[in-house]
Amino acid sequence: MAAWAQGDKVACALDLAIMHVQADYASRVTNVTEVFARDEARFREKWRSFAASLYERDDLQHWKRLAESRN
Repeated sequence: MAAWAQGDKVACALDLAIMHVQADYASRVTNVTEVFARDEARFREKWRSFAASLYERDDLQHWKRLAESRN
């Protein structure tokens, strides 16, 4: 998303999922769920306005109706 926000061209996957890679982190931290929730909230807040503007881009306007429909 940072590359896109800077005007670079990127490819998108409609089935994108966010994965929190923990490695050995979970064995060192007892509140993993809390930390994940905090990180997820930070990610959402950081990119909220950018994500909301995606379908205003010329190259994505044709997807706006589908994205806003019940599916």
